[in-house]
Amino acid sequence: FFHCDTHPGNVAVDAEEDGRLIYYDFGMMDHISDNIRKGFVKLVFGVYNNEPVPVCDGAQEMGIMKPDVDRQTMEFIAKNYLDAFAETLQGNSKWVNEMSEDEQKADRKQRRAKIGAELFFVAEDKPFVFPAAYTFVYRAFSTLDGIGKGLDKDFDMARLCQPFLVELVDLKDGNRWVTAADQVLKKVGLRPLDISQLVQQPRNVAADHEFLMDLREGRRQLRVRTFEAERQIAKLEVMQKMILTGVGLSAVFNFGMLLCLLPSAVGGVGTVNFGKYGKAVCWTAGIIAAAKLPKYWIRYRNIAGNGARTVVEKF
Repeated sequence: FFHCDTHPGNVAVDAEEDGRLIYYDFGMMDHISDNIRKGFVKLVFGVYNNEPVPVCDGAQEMGIMKPDVDRQTMEFIAKNYLDAFAETLQGNSKWVNEMSEDEQKADRKQRRAKIGAELFFVAEDKPFVFPAAYTFVYRAFSTLDGIGKGLDKDFDMARLCQPFLVELVDLKDGNRWVTAADQVLKKVGLRPLDISQLVQQPRNVAADHEFLMDLREGRRQLRVRTFEAERQIAKLEVMQKMILTGVGLSAVFNFGMLLCLLPSAVGGVGTVNFGKYGKAVCWTAGIIAAAKLPKYWIRYRNIAGNGARTVVEKF
C-alpha cells in the first residue's frame, strides 16, 4: 500500500508510536498485490542465479510479460542478456556508459549477430506490457528520494529499504534462512530437488527413449521456428499491402482526374462543379498515399535488413 504524491499537503507524520503516517489525500494511492511481490522476488533471484526461466516466470507473474509469448525465444534472449550482465559484474566487460562510441557500436553489432532475428520477431509480437500501477510506483520512489535528499544530504534510499527487502526475500521460501540454505545446497548439488532428480534419472532416461521411439515411428512431430521463412513471409505481407494500397489509391486518383475532366452540369438544384470534387478526391488519395506508402517501405526495408540467417535451434 503506497502513496504516489507524498508532499506535505497529502501526507504527514506524528510523534506517536515512532511516527505514524497520516494521509490527507487518497487520490493517488494504490497497493501492490502478493503475486506482483512474489513475481518480483522470483525475477530478482533469477537474475542473481543467472537463470532465464525464473526471470521470465517472474515477469509474467508481475504482468510485465504477456502469457502467450514464445517462451523459448524469450528465455534465449534473457539468457544472452543475463550472461552479458554476469560478465560485466565479474569485470570481464564494461558497462555501456563506460564504453566509447565505437565500442558501443561494436557491442550492438555483436548482439544483433547473436540474437538479431529473435529480437526482431519477438518485437513483432509485442511481448511486454507496462501496467499503469508501476508508473505510480516509480513516481512514489522518485518523490521520496527527492524529498529525502532535500532534507538530508546523506539520505540513502537503498539503506532505508533494506528491512523491506528482507521481507520480500522471505516471500520466496517463507523464510530468508530457508532461502539462504537453499542457495548453499544448490551450489553443492544437495537440494531435495537435486536428490530427487538423481533418483528419478533412470525413469527419465526411459521416458526419453520412449519419446525418441515415438519420433522415429511418426507418432510425434517436432515443431521448430525458421526465422528466415518467417522473415520472407513478413516481407511478402508488407509488399502485398503496398501493392494493394497503391492500386486502390491509383484507382481513386484516376476517378478524381475523371471528375476534373467532366464539364460542369446544370440541374434543378444548380450548377454542379465536378472539377472541384475531382480535385478533392485527388488530394485525398495523394495525402493517404504520402502517409501510408513510405511507412510500408520503411517496414519492408527493416524486415529485409534483419535476421539474415536461418535459425532452427533448440534453446
